[in-house]
Amino acid sequence: MYPCRTPCNIGIQIGDFKSSDTITVAALLKAERGKAEAGNFTILSYRITMEGCGFDDLYEVSNPGDKFCERAIVSFQRLRRGSFISIDCITAKDSYGYIIGLKPAFYIIR
Repeated sequence: MYPCRTPCNIGIQIGDFKSSDTITVAALLKAERGKAEAGNFTILSYRITMEGCGFDDLYEVSNPGDKFCERAIVSFQRLRRGSFISIDCITAKDSYGYIIGLKPAFYIIR
């Protein structure tokens, strides 16, 4: 599903961590989901891309819903210090029921 309206300036966060923050694997697993930084949005889907130690090449997971899917959780456990995570192609529904895109985010594993 692709956004029907142009992406808004609201991003996605994991737990209390916003885009460009460093995050530990433990905090990533504890958060269990991605959520909008502000507003009343229902996250419908997003793509998680991982790169760095633990992966031979870029590794992508299409995640349905806001809660991390099992494939994403297993992949997170392979992350090592200095690895990079980006979350993009974020599709959300606003309080009026419109499908919109949220601003991409990235994180560095510490």
